[in-house]
Parts: sequence; structure tokens; C-alpha cells
Amino acid sequence: MTSSTNTRSFEFEVPWYWIPPKGQLRSILLGLHGMAQDGAYLGRKLEPLLDQGIGLILPSGPYPMEVRGRNGARQGHAWYIFTGDQSAFRASMQRSEADLLDLLHQFKAETNISEVPIDLLGFSQGGYLGGFVALRQPQLFRSCIIASARLKHEFLEAELTYKPGIQVLFLHDKNDPLTKADPVEESQKILERAGVKSSIKWHDDGHSLDTGSVEYLAQWLKEFSNL
Repeated sequence: MTSSTNTRSFEFEVPWYWIPPKGQLRSILLGLHGMAQDGAYLGRKLEPLLDQGIGLILPSGPYPMEVRGRNGARQGHAWYIFTGDQSAFRASMQRSEADLLDLLHQFKAETNISEVPIDLLGFSQGGYLGGFVALRQPQLFRSCIIASARLKHEFLEAELTYKPGIQVLFLHDKNDPLTKADPVEESQKILERAGVKSSIKWHDDGHSLDTGSVEYLAQWLKEFSNL
């Protein structure tokens, strides 16, 4: 008997969170969590930003994944599937990009905040997707913060030729065990050569968003909004 490979569609509900700021809404941060995390986890990390008028849109990644730990199993989320196949990787990121754009469109339609600037933050796996989305959709975002990740510039050759008008900040630890410093520095050089203003802030939080990196992020966003 000859076997064949077929496909079928399968869908499920994915949570996302809107956390309004304390006081007047001045800007919005779309935050993309790391692999096996979710939007609620990232929200707890970014809570200090609420004090300076930043509202948080925090979607969970559309790909479910089982995470096992000392306390048993839980459901985590991912933004894409990576097996080494670059074409499949790109297609996976494009599907997540479309999902995020639909979410933003829905949010804007329901809240009447079209004039409020939106910044995009991606941490770790979310950082790879965040840089991809922001540089492909620079008309939607004021800035992009890539935390504990490099820019997936191989997928952005066409976009970088048009010098997208967006500012990029890398938040990184030089001793990050998962993403070394050299690829981050190379990402910054690639953006500068393409005419994209970018900078790197080194911190000591390891592969995480913690007190030091979040404090710098808050200060950077505050200064950036006053330019």
C-alpha cells in the first residue's frame, strides 16, 4: 500500500490582553513574549511602564506548546515553528505577522485610538518576530525594541533597501547564553548601513527582561516620546 501525506485545518482560541495605563494614554506597546511564555507573563514584567502612560497589548503566540516543569505540565505559546527549514520558518513568521496585524486592526476599530503611537517590543523568540514585523510594517510602528534576540535580516533584504523609517533598540546582555553579542552587533551594523537608526543597550539581566532592562526600556520610551 502506498502512503500519502494530506492536511486538515485545526483552530483554537488564543488569549490576548489589553492593560490600560495609569492615567492618560500616551502610547501603546505591543509586546511579544518569549518561547513557551504567554502575554500575561510578559505583562507582569512590563508593569512599570503603566506608570508613564503606556498601555500594553499582550497577545499570546498562536502556536500552543506543552511545557513540563517541577509542578507538572502547563500550556505555553510560541510565535513560529523552526526546524531548520528556512522556507517553512519564513512562512510560519508570515502567518504570525498576519495574525498580529488582524489583532491590531480589530483593536483600533473597537477603541478609537488611531492617533496614539504604537511601539513594538519582542523578547527572545518574540524578538525575532518583532523585528521581522516592524521592518515590514514601519507605517504601523514608531519604534521596535528587540530584546535578547538578533534581527533576522536574511528575511528582510528587500525591506531594508527602502530605508524604513523606524527606530530600533536592541536590549541585550553580552553574556547571554542563548544569543551571543556578535550577532546583535552585526544586526545593528546592518540596520545602520540600510539607513535605519538603531542602538544597543547592554544590561546584566541575562536572557531575560528583568529590573535593569525594563528600567532602561521605560527611560528610553520616555525620552523617545519627547523627541
